[in-house]
Amino acid sequence: MPKGYSGAMKDNKDSMVRTALFVKSGQMAKLQILSKVTGAPVAELIRRAIDVYLEQRKAEIKNG
Repeated sequence: MPKGYSGAMKDNKDSMVRTALFVKSGQMAKLQILSKVTGAPVAELIRRAIDVYLEQRKAEIKNG
């Protein structure tokens, strides 16, 4: 298994929902570099970033 990739899709109990989003070209370039370095797919890196963002905003989500 590539370094840094835990295979989250195999053991993730949450179902995945397909979506499309636009990112800036510079963001994608950096994500692709991180993907090569870590072995994690770009989609996994984006999911991890979303998890961090949602954790930071959990109080707002709870109150919403």
